[in-house]
Amino acid sequence: MNALLSKAPSGSAIPLEKIRALVCSKRREAPRVNLNHVVAIVCKLKQVYIVYLGGHAGAKAEEAILEDHHALLLSVKGSEEAARAALLYSYKHTLNGFAAILSHEEAMALSGRQ
Repeated sequence: MNALLSKAPSGSAIPLEKIRALVCSKRREAPRVNLNHVVAIVCKLKQVYIVYLGGHAGAKAEEAILEDHHALLLSVKGSEEAARAALLYSYKHTLNGFAAILSHEEAMALSGRQ
């Protein structure tokens, strides 16, 4: 499956709920940490990538496509919770792909898959 990766534009909006989900475990460990500082650190370490997997003929159900996307994320994230939290959007209609928060290493691991 040669996945094509692209960083989302730096000005693109990331839902606040997704960012909070990424940093909430850090907040529990250090309750006095300023959430804005933690978000800034997370943003420096991870980027939003769009993973393009090609077109599809509509042969698969939307749920099956979403599960494929989740399985790919699980392969680089290592846990169900991390994979689900990283997925921002699944493209299921015209093209097959997804937007996710990934580290550079995770993005390169996905891009090397066949």
